[in-house]
Amino acid sequence: MYHYTESGLSNVYLKNGFTVEEIDGEEYTSIDDMNGLHRTIAQAVVDSRKPLTCQQQSNSDPPQQSKSDPLLFSFIH
Repeated sequence: MYHYTESGLSNVYLKNGFTVEEIDGEEYTSIDDMNGLHRTIAQAVVDSRKPLTCQQQSNSDPPQQSKSDPLLFSFIH
């Protein structure tokens, strides 16, 4: 499982749809379908019946610890 902090949200985790490679001792993660992932995250936020967290309301605020349930994403190609 990959904690996708690059989304700007602290509660997004990927079950699949990513590849981790080690190059010259550094670990790199690539997302298989970045646009599809971002659309899916946006749809999950829009469809949620819970109030938006501070992170979801504004990306200009410094990252805060979210108390919301994790969003788990699994992609099937």
